[in-house]
Amino acid sequence: METLSSTRHPRLRKFRSLLREARARKEAGLCVAEGPKLAQEALAAGAALCEFLVTPGFLAQPGQAGLLAALRQAGARGSLVPEGLFAKVSDAESPQGIMLSLEQPRLSPGWALGGLMLAAHELQDPGNLGTLLRSARACGVAHAFLSPGCADAFSPKALRAGAGAQFGMQVHSDEALESLVERCQAQSIPGLALVVKGDTGHAELKLGAPGALVLVGSEGRGLPERLSEKCSYRVKISYPGPVESLNAGVAGSVLLFEMIKKPYK
Repeated sequence: METLSSTRHPRLRKFRSLLREARARKEAGLCVAEGPKLAQEALAAGAALCEFLVTPGFLAQPGQAGLLAALRQAGARGSLVPEGLFAKVSDAESPQGIMLSLEQPRLSPGWALGGLMLAAHELQDPGNLGTLLRSARACGVAHAFLSPGCADAFSPKALRAGAGAQFGMQVHSDEALESLVERCQAQSIPGLALVVKGDTGHAELKLGAPGALVLVGSEGRGLPERLSEKCSYRVKISYPGPVESLNAGVAGSVLLFEMIKKPYK
């Protein structure tokens, strides 16, 4: 395994760029998974792997040989990086000694609307977005639609918060959500706008057919009126405590899990 010893090495510069610049990730169609857990998630999702960096300390850890062998078998090229240099490249507060570059999942040819889907409007906090995508993946959501102005779903923080859920989903970026709602309704797929002052409590929803599009708004402003009015339902999260509103990631997760709990009424 080749040892890289300078931050000026092209491979290390590429990793730094992918970790820190959304534009670089978008142009290359790549992202970086830091830590063994995200690397394992990428492998499990069958992602297209590029290369990985490891430290001597990681190589010395018991039980990691299988992960490295699996990365090589999947076609990833490995390089050894000294601990101090690895920390300069890493985005994590406590680097775990391994990072992996991989292709962002591409949209499947001939994909179609259907099933439980998620849409986020200008959700700017990558932690909230990652949390929401993690819940969506757990609920069997295959398609997540992000409006312009949303955080990058493949940023390091979003990937950590999502626990790599993004690797197993179709993430549609820069999506026109008003048009998306109209397309769904043309196929009898209801849009569920999550709002603070909704007409229907999340536990009161009565849907007569499978499939729905759950829409979650930004942390501060929520969904714009013009978008929520297009939806079949304006849904609020009902709870007994004296709290004005819930975090966008939490509220969206509650509604998603309610949908798989009782999809038909």
